[in-house]
Amino acid sequence: MEKVILDQSTTGIFGSSQDSILVKKVKINFGGFEQSIPIEFSSLGKGLIGTDFLKHFEILMDYHKKEIALLPREEVQIPEGLDFIPGIDSDGLWVVDRTTPELPLKLGQKIRRINGKKAREVFPSHCDYVLGIRDFLAQGVLELELENGSIIRIES
Repeated sequence: MEKVILDQSTTGIFGSSQDSILVKKVKINFGGFEQSIPIEFSSLGKGLIGTDFLKHFEILMDYHKKEIALLPREEVQIPEGLDFIPGIDSDGLWVVDRTTPELPLKLGQKIRRINGKKAREVFPSHCDYVLGIRDFLAQGVLELELENGSIIRIES
């Protein structure tokens, strides 16, 4: 499985960075533990194994030997990545933070409402957004009202 995702959800003190991410299923082996997991290869020079994977392990770091050991704590279950992720713009609108070349959306594009809701109506704080965005996007079909009034429907 390979797919390309366009992303600008990584932000820092200098703003957000646009990125092109290649997602590949990669077979990994950590000390005899073997599994295929999605790994994101960023055009910004990063290969990312997310916390969705690492949370299933105890991570032991031996600074003297310069070694890291991962001890399986439970069965590894990683949800599929999301092709579309809206962020919340500073003026309270939704903004396209993640999309794919197949979706009719562009990074940074403003969205008035998703399923009839403004961003502030769904997430009153950034913490609520971080904790709830995956559940919000799991509604099945998302109806996006763009800034120009046009409507786009996508399956989540």
